[in-house]
Amino acid sequence: KGHTKPRRRSDKPKILIEWESGEATLEPVYNIAIKDRWIVAEYARDNGLTDEWDEIWPTLNLRRYAKNAKKLIRMINQAKQLSYKSAPVYMYGYRVPRNHNEAMELDRLNKNDKWLKSEELEIKQLPSDVLSKHWGYQV
Repeated sequence: KGHTKPRRRSDKPKILIEWESGEATLEPVYNIAIKDRWIVAEYARDNGLTDEWDEIWPTLNLRRYAKNAKKLIRMINQAKQLSYKSAPVYMYGYRVPRNHNEAMELDRLNKNDKWLKSEELEIKQLPSDVLSKHWGYQV
């Protein structure tokens, strides 16, 4: 969204980041680059800051990351996907578990056993040959 240039030699550049909550804050480039180097490299390349930031933090290798455009785009998309994979899933306003452990955790947090009952009902409805072949259940 934007960035600041350091006024003094001891200051470091900052990037204006808009968070999922809608809040926008100035964060030091180095703190962001440690986790999402590819996104910072893209921002620096688009705004012509690669050389300047690479002199300040040569260990980040932003110039090298920004040079290879195809790989940069691929890595940016991969970084974005990672946040979607770890985000909770909601349907009709309710959080939906991705696996058994998450279902049991939701039951514990909600102080009920709705997901446990739904799993038991689903297992009852499965044919017995499917249960014994795949999961080792004896019906």
